[in-house]
Amino acid sequence: MSSFMKKTILILAAIIAMTVLSCSKQEGGMTPPNNGGDGVTYLEINSVTATKPTTRAAIKDTKFPTEDEVSIGLFVVGDGYTGIKYKYKNIKYTKPAGSDTWTDPQIELPAEETTLYGYYPYSEDVTSISSIPVSSSVDGNDWMWATPVTEVSSSNPEVSLSMNHALALVEVTFNVMG
Repeated sequence: MSSFMKKTILILAAIIAMTVLSCSKQEGGMTPPNNGGDGVTYLEINSVTATKPTTRAAIKDTKFPTEDEVSIGLFVVGDGYTGIKYKYKNIKYTKPAGSDTWTDPQIELPAEETTLYGYYPYSEDVTSISSIPVSSSVDGNDWMWATPVTEVSSSNPEVSLSMNHALALVEVTFNVMG
């Protein structure tokens, strides 16, 4: 075999090796998150905290106490669920007693960006994010709503919810005369 032929074969082998190696990597050199182990990425709520420590019942300091089981209501809104706007509508999402981890149930995320809405306390009667009931009764409920979290997707599954006190927006004026 001539030296020209050997050089040609080496060059072709190098080109093929570079092509195979470059195609085996994902764009950016990173693999997308896959926290389900089955090719599916699920929502991961890192924390649920209150914006201000002023509260009546549920929040101590800035978060739910670990000794209590707590459930919040979630709406996951986006067109990434094969054309439907809501795949997850008023989902009861729970932090078990004695845990800081919010994991139940698993909420599958699409590749397209979605928006996450949350509220507390959970109620199975809620049908939309615009009809969450807030009562001013003294039943001990600490009515809260989460600042909506945008850009949640299978490539960005980790979320922290910042809860706002709904009744903190209510102003009461007393008339002490008469």
